[in-house]
Amino acid sequence: MKTADLIRLFVVAACGLGVAIAADPLDQAPGFTPAVSFTESHSEKVVGAAGSRTVAVTKTTTATVVANVTGITLANINQSTAFSLNFGSASISFTLGDIPTYTPGQTTAFYCWNGWGPNNKNLGTGGVKLTWTATKLTVNLTMGGEANRPAPIIADGFLGAVDPETGAAISLKDSLDVDVSFGPISSVQRKVYFTGKSSVTHSTFGSGGSAEEFDLNAVTLSGAADYASPTVALLTPKQGASVGPSVTFTGKSSDEHGLDNVLWSPDPITPLSWQQATSNIITPPANGLWGATTSAWTLDLNALPHGITKVWVKSVDESRNESVPLAITVVNPLLAPLPGRWDAALTPSVVPTALRGALYFTFAANGACSGQLTLEGMLHKFTGGLRADESLLVTIKRSGQPDIVITGTLGSFNPVSSAASVLNGTITINATSVATFEARRTPFSTTVLADASLAGRFHLITSSPTVPFGYGYLIATTARTGTASITGKMPDGTAITWSGFLGANGSMPLFVRLYGNKGSLSGTPIVDGGMRTAAAANLKWVRPAAFTDKQFPSGFDLNLTASGAAYVYTPGVRVMGLGAVLPNARATWTPDAMAVPTTQDFSVDASNQALVPSNTDLLNLSLTGSTGLWTGTFKASGTTTLANCYLLINGTTARGFYIAPPIAPSVEKRFGSFTIAAP
Repeated sequence: MKTADLIRLFVVAACGLGVAIAADPLDQAPGFTPAVSFTESHSEKVVGAAGSRTVAVTKTTTATVVANVTGITLANINQSTAFSLNFGSASISFTLGDIPTYTPGQTTAFYCWNGWGPNNKNLGTGGVKLTWTATKLTVNLTMGGEANRPAPIIADGFLGAVDPETGAAISLKDSLDVDVSFGPISSVQRKVYFTGKSSVTHSTFGSGGSAEEFDLNAVTLSGAADYASPTVALLTPKQGASVGPSVTFTGKSSDEHGLDNVLWSPDPITPLSWQQATSNIITPPANGLWGATTSAWTLDLNALPHGITKVWVKSVDESRNESVPLAITVVNPLLAPLPGRWDAALTPSVVPTALRGALYFTFAANGACSGQLTLEGMLHKFTGGLRADESLLVTIKRSGQPDIVITGTLGSFNPVSSAASVLNGTITINATSVATFEARRTPFSTTVLADASLAGRFHLITSSPTVPFGYGYLIATTARTGTASITGKMPDGTAITWSGFLGANGSMPLFVRLYGNKGSLSGTPIVDGGMRTAAAANLKWVRPAAFTDKQFPSGFDLNLTASGAAYVYTPGVRVMGLGAVLPNARATWTPDAMAVPTTQDFSVDASNQALVPSNTDLLNLSLTGSTGLWTGTFKASGTTTLANCYLLINGTTARGFYIAPPIAPSVEKRFGSFTIAAP
């Protein structure tokens, strides 16, 4: 048995920052290489002459703690700096001012049990020696059994311990706790694991009636603290495995001295929130003392969200050493039709900071997300994924600017019909919504073709704005593989070019940067395959104000609509359903909605060639039947210079705009509407 009368020298009061519970400042120091060594002995021998023999006892304890640390500011070390050391049953605490000859500036101090050497540079009959720098602390402890000198820490507790069968020496194995603090530096409690031997020798001195018998005890111990990390490993399932909504992880852990627990934490909580594994069956050494220890652990998780789930697992040993956390990921695959590409045009929020643009992103089967955001002329690529509640969360970091946050939730979800799945979201900057979006999945590919009714060439005519007056036009070309493109012209002559993908409902999220990336055309044209028509109810046309813009210095911000139908050209058949009786077409142009229109009849022959009779307006028209585009010139009122016109066929009508040269002294061009139809 261990002795019950071990000496407790002082009651320790933690100093400085106190003893940390969750973290060890010493452990956090860069390059921390602690070392704790410990030796202790109790030996007895017989001394004296016959008739006056006695047993002389020698006891020694030495311990050293060396640590590379941070946090010691030499200028702050003074008489009030406190030190404490708990080593097994021994507790020592003092302040540097308790040492009679300590003076500020010293980097070595001796606290002696009894007696002081010159300038405190002699341990006398034993004590504690401290040596420190700004990055290193060394503690030497000496104890013994002489008068005024503390007894050994633990050796006396093993006196008389021998093999009960043979009385022979036995091996010892145990542990004791140690912690140290000095000024602002404190450590958590650590274990020192030691081994040794205990023996009892029976000796007889003299013979006959003068014989004297003695049982001589000997105990030797040595050990060190454990700073080796335990291990943790995953057995099942494999990393990245596809699982259902529930999964059981199994693994193993081991440590050379003794395991305490296996903990896990969900991700991405910061800091990680550790909790005990579902089951942790620890198998200790057979003798019940410290030694190689293993653990079979399990962790049950239920109701996993679709996509990637990541958890962390770590082992903790009895010395509070921790394994490197093991990241475990599994995948609960997304249900169709979530995987794939989603596209959306942005709808600016009704706030001063409203922004326009377009967005597309692709969900992988494991829930990972990558895509591209175009926001008022700036392009941002991103990666992200689904949150636990299966909503979208993406944060785009920008150097020197606030983050852009993209969030979204499934407004509707149908695992059978892609067209019925919609993801509604918000673009946020500085916690303020700048735009919203309605994204639809693009399900089509070379292996999953769209219905033939969604493919083809569709002509759309935009509504006629006030300034610049005229009709714009868009030509949407779609393929059964899901690719789409749009070309066209706006009423001020600006060309439009876009390419992208066809949504499940025939949508084409359109965003085209214009006017040096400071303006734009945005909206969502939609093809109706059943009706073979196309429409856009929400086109936004923006030309920025610019002092250098001689034509539109104030710019404009217009809401337009567009509508049209599929265009199919048949060679040898007159376009627009024009009849055979000539003249069979009429051109009409006007500079604004209030002006009296100018009209001119002309003829279109069976080869779709235009013939305009002699006229005072010098009208000249040309048609490309395969594209449905009309172009021409005419003499605009007030000048002899010709104006240019551009039109697109939509059903039985062609609509477009003209651009006329300025009338001196004005430098501004003139714009108007232009139509062609049957008389």
